[in-house]
Amino acid sequence: MKITPDPFWLDGGDIGVLMIHGFTGSPSELRPVAETLHGQGWTIYAPLLPGHGTTPDEMNRTRYPEWQQAVDEALDMLKMECETVFVAGQSMGGLLTLDVAARRGGELAGVIVYAPALISLDRLGFLVPVAKYFVKTTPKGPDDFVDKSALARLWSYEVNPLSAAHELFRLTALVRRNLSRITLPVLAMHSYGDRMIDYRSSQIVHDEIASAEKELIFLEGCGHVLTLDVQWPAVAQHSVDFVQRHRAKT
Repeated sequence: MKITPDPFWLDGGDIGVLMIHGFTGSPSELRPVAETLHGQGWTIYAPLLPGHGTTPDEMNRTRYPEWQQAVDEALDMLKMECETVFVAGQSMGGLLTLDVAARRGGELAGVIVYAPALISLDRLGFLVPVAKYFVKTTPKGPDDFVDKSALARLWSYEVNPLSAAHELFRLTALVRRNLSRITLPVLAMHSYGDRMIDYRSSQIVHDEIASAEKELIFLEGCGHVLTLDVQWPAVAQHSVDFVQRHRAKT
């Protein structure tokens, strides 16, 4: 089966979950968890973010407000079909999930963030704001998948577009400033084995949001892409349990 970066919609009932992929990635990374949630009878929508699924050059022409706008449009679309809506996101998708929770939390039943990208473990990341004027892309480092077969189920760029990476940093700063505005139920998950994003990112989310109902789960034995690596069944089950607990509270 050929893996594509295409968005997908899994039709279900009045409970909807908007799922947002990560930086340079695609909805493919969300598919296993999405199908588990859909198995509960819920409607799932995983859009493709601007600049993704095409070329790194196009991604370098994309600015973070375009990602925000895409999330807003996807949320509006899902709300037209579902009475109760959750948002979940992986890595940069987790940042966009927190962003929409801060801006439109009153419209949501809860949010789930998988390895939210608050603290990068790239020691040269501080060079990006300057390097982007001289270099368009840089090679990605080694992946940290424990399940190496997961790579065959992932569509992603093979390089990091630097102008887009600077937009990611700008989004990160915005989200960090606005964490205290988040008051709805939040579930944060992270792996201790994440070599891309510091696991303390999820601790920061848990500690700085103003939500009365918040959960923090750390996993062992998997890498950064929680929704696709070896622990994805546990990630999916925790997600199901969270939605089940909060679906009736709206």
